[in-house]
Amino acid sequence: MGDDDNLDLGTIYGAAKFGSRTATPRILTVYAGAGGHHEPDQRLRLTRGTARELRAAGYTMVRVRHRFRTYEISLTRYLGLDR
Repeated sequence: MGDDDNLDLGTIYGAAKFGSRTATPRILTVYAGAGGHHEPDQRLRLTRGTARELRAAGYTMVRVRHRFRTYEISLTRYLGLDR
């Protein structure tokens, strides 16, 4: 079983935000304070693993698209690090 399959704070946040704990919205832009918003180098989906990798690379937020809606998501909150 992969890390993304575990029910944890990120999937609880996903369930509340997107209506499904298994949702993997498409990442439109990534945000790093001084660099602002820009498109990622490759097509990415928001998962626990992707969120951890982006945080490690210095990004703090993502803008995602899910079911015809756009959301701005704090990676800290998505990963449950704000608790």
